Amino acid sequence: MHFDDEAVRRHFNTWHWLLENFGGLSAIRGTRLALPRDFASIQPTRDHAFAEKTFEMVKTLMGMSDWPCRLGQFPDGSEQNVARRHSLDGEWSSNGPAGLYIKTEEGVTIGYSNAQLDKPSALVATLAHELCHYLLKMAARSHPPGGWQDHELHTDTACGFMGFGIFACNAVFDFQQWGDHQMSGWKWSRQGYLSESEHSYSLALYCALTGIDAKTASAHLKNNPREYFEMALDDISHRPAEMDRLLRVKCLPRSLPPILSIESESDASVDSAPDSAAVFTRMDVEELGPTKPWYAPLWDFYMRLASAQAGECWHDKEFAAMDLLQPALRHAVLAMRFTLRFDDQGLQGAIILEEADEPARSEQMLQETIQAFEALRDCPRARFLQMLLPGIAVHFAELERAEREETLDEFFSPLDQDEAWRGLDLLWNHELRRMIRDKPMTFVHPAG
Repeated sequence: MHFDDEAVRRHFNTWHWLLENFGGLSAIRGTRLALPRDFASIQPTRDHAFAEKTFEMVKTLMGMSDWPCRLGQFPDGSEQNVARRHSLDGEWSSNGPAGLYIKTEEGVTIGYSNAQLDKPSALVATLAHELCHYLLKMAARSHPPGGWQDHELHTDTACGFMGFGIFACNAVFDFQQWGDHQMSGWKWSRQGYLSESEHSYSLALYCALTGIDAKTASAHLKNNPREYFEMALDDISHRPAEMDRLLRVKCLPRSLPPILSIESESDASVDSAPDSAAVFTRMDVEELGPTKPWYAPLWDFYMRLASAQAGECWHDKEFAAMDLLQPALRHAVLAMRFTLRFDDQGLQGAIILEEADEPARSEQMLQETIQAFEALRDCPRARFLQMLLPGIAVHFAELERAEREETLDEFFSPLDQDEAWRGLDLLWNHELRRMIRDKPMTFVHPAG
């Protein structure tokens, strides 16, 4: 089996974001891998008291024992809960909701389906997933790669990050046979958002980063996840550059407050974000110097601004946000945006917009980025991107051909020029810092 390169890239980007936001390597190495024996002392009475004891153990293992929340149960297959599927966050099985994260004025409730009481291991996975919702929504200091629209995938990945990869892997697919002397049959159910192979890859990353013996994890996995896990370990061993990037990740400063994204409210609408999301004050500009990473306040402002705009997909929101910015601030954001996307996804990922199925929008964003580098006196980068501009149309045409002919393994994009891009000096960075120092008011938003 060959792991999909795009799925692997998404894994590494999400893990980089998790490490950056939640304590880095020192924090993850301070956790331990949750094992079935951690719950062996809890008698499986299959009632709410059993669920509450399991819940407290999961909170303790995740280091969240002091996070205020209550545990609630809802009937399996409840029409009311199914009707609310699109307004509440939670983990879903093929038979309906397995768990729910609910935040109201009264506080946070973690809900679980009563059907989970018959599956203690799946109950652990569900409770870990819902607590990860709580963690990401209340403590993240930056927006995740790809935006919050993929928050369920980020949450599933966070289960592995928090040490619950074994339970997550084993809970994905459940196959049961039954029978007596007259008849027999089988049934299956699926739970969660990531596949078995994706959860196994996340568990393999956890073991590789923490130094936990892979045999310890493998011994507790079902057959399918075990095979995926061993293949993931082998795949990771052949990705030294990606692993080195995770090993060198720098945590966001604790001085950065949690973003408390509007997505974290179950009844909030992206289009109803407060006007304050569009404010970048003189004090914010001054923070660009001492803050490390220095661009964090500006990037957080831009992500809040873009999230508050109307649009069917993320790049529509970005274009709307750019239209609101005065020239100096827009040029700074465009240069910073392109650089961060390159660090996360390479040159192809920095140029091609997500969800864009034709070249025009990617060409438009790249043209604006070229103008930004020119304004910031980084002519080498502007010329380099100008040279790549015609390659966007070629990229889409060749990708379409490869998909049609089923030769994606042989696909090569003319935009894959990462090494040449890395060789260019950061002229724009120096010019931007000079402008921030000499003309800080040109970066205040709203202008004037």
